[in-house]
Amino acid sequence: MFQHTNTYTTEKLYQYEQAQLKRNLCRGRLLEEAESAAEAEAKKQVRGKWGYMSKWLKLWRLVTSVK
Repeated sequence: MFQHTNTYTTEKLYQYEQAQLKRNLCRGRLLEEAESAAEAEAKKQVRGKWGYMSKWLKLWRLVTSVK
């Protein structure tokens, strides 16, 4: 591989690598945010689906424990 000795070339290569690193970090953050948002939405849907059951289940447990 060709070794860069030119200062301008090395500086440009460094700038490119820094920009690429920044892009990768931003992309990783966006992926994490999307995953956490999807996970929160899934939990919300489960709560919405089974939330009404918990009220009746608690009432049933209360009624059956009194006997």
